[in-house]
Amino acid sequence: MNTRKFLTVTFILTISLTACGQTKNKSLNEKKNIDNQRIDRIEISKRASPSDTTMFPLKVLTIEQVTTFADKWNKGTYLELRKYLPSFTLTVYLKSGALRHFRVGGKFIKENNDSCFDFGNENYFSDLYLNANITSNISYSTLKTGWYYIADTDNGFKRQLDKTTEYYFIDPSVIVPLEQFEKLELTDNKENFPMLIIRFDKNGTKSWSIATEKAIDKNLALIINDKLVATPKVNSQITAGVSALSRTGYDKQDLDEILKAIKAELQSK
Repeated sequence: MNTRKFLTVTFILTISLTACGQTKNKSLNEKKNIDNQRIDRIEISKRASPSDTTMFPLKVLTIEQVTTFADKWNKGTYLELRKYLPSFTLTVYLKSGALRHFRVGGKFIKENNDSCFDFGNENYFSDLYLNANITSNISYSTLKTGWYYIADTDNGFKRQLDKTTEYYFIDPSVIVPLEQFEKLELTDNKENFPMLIIRFDKNGTKSWSIATEKAIDKNLALIINDKLVATPKVNSQITAGVSALSRTGYDKQDLDEILKAIKAELQSK
């Protein structure tokens, strides 16, 4: 009886250990390298402390920093599961329009889940931020069509909400760019108000999910041709890859003009 029980426990333990090993190996295999030639830019933001929501000025990595960061990420081999509130966040903008988001805690960095890679140097990311360029020193002539975060301070780009007297400061780092808009539909909502539905592709859906989770109880901004057209409040994370434009001051004709403007911009790409 005791022998059977021992064998059963041993069998279960062996399966559990094997499964853990398979999960770890699978996570390692799922780590995507960063092709330095495909990077448009990398932006880094800092928090006063992991539990503080105050944001320091957004910065952009130098060309040399981009190269070294991509190289360290690609060579990263040590992996473990860790949960932490990020002290830094990095967003990699690819030339294709895709975005990759990274969260930093000390010398650890993770992307899509809690699988962390050890960069080895506790000061690497603080030095990276210290020596990066402030976005105000970067030439942004306009805000491209897409969804954006609204900045907590006046470090962002000041824009007036169309057909209102309201002003907002927009974080110039686009969340979901025009290139990730997959399908547009002009319809009516349940209250029979006109509504423009914007569906995203795979990359846009992923970025939108991350952004809406981060911005719960906050507002996001929709920019069309450098014009601020909407600042909806986020009530919950949206994983379905869809957004909508429906607000006071816009009738069906207004939304139709916006729809045509987006389509024309897409066709010019």
